[in-house]
This record gives sequence, structure tokens and C-alpha cells, in this order.
Amino acid sequence: MLDGLNILDATDRLGWLAGRLLADLGAAVTKIEAPGADTSAAEWRALNVNKTLVELDLERLADRERFDALAAKSDILLATPVPGTAAAQCCDYERLAALNPRLV
Repeated sequence: MLDGLNILDATDRLGWLAGRLLADLGAAVTKIEAPGADTSAAEWRALNVNKTLVELDLERLADRERFDALAAKSDILLATPVPGTAAAQCCDYERLAALNPRLV
């Protein structure tokens, strides 16, 4: 149903289900997690199935550049960043709109 739609999922527990539902409907969902995040918990595994996992440390310049490259190719960004963090800076709308004007 959503084949061809690319979703970048930078959510925490509050947003996992949204990405899961989009993945279940056929969208290609790329899940961003910090290196060393516990992805073995049953809840994480249940709500992040059908997603491609990419580990990024958004404090590192190289990983922020990788995030930007993923955002430039995505149709939708799902994000639940904590204000004032590197993740919040990466998810800044004006910055991302300059990279990819069609990103929702």
C-alpha cells in the first residue's frame, strides 16, 4: 500500500508504533538509534519490526552528516527529540527543509 515511501524514524518509545504501522503498510522505514541502545527488549523488538536499523551518534559530525543524507532521501520524518539535544538540532524543520523541501 505504501510501497515507494521512505520514512526516517528518529523516535523514542512514544513514536515507535507510528513507524511500525507505516512499515507494516509497506513503507521503507529506517530506524535511527544511538549506538549501544538496548534493542533486545521485547517492547523495542515488537514496535520496531520491519524497520532497517541504523545506529547514529548525533553528537558526532560524521553521523549527523549520515542523518542528513538519509533525510535528503526521505519522504517523512518521524521524530520525538528532547529539546536542546543534538537530535533536536538535527530535526530542526528549517534546516531539513533546506536539504529536502518535500520532507514532511
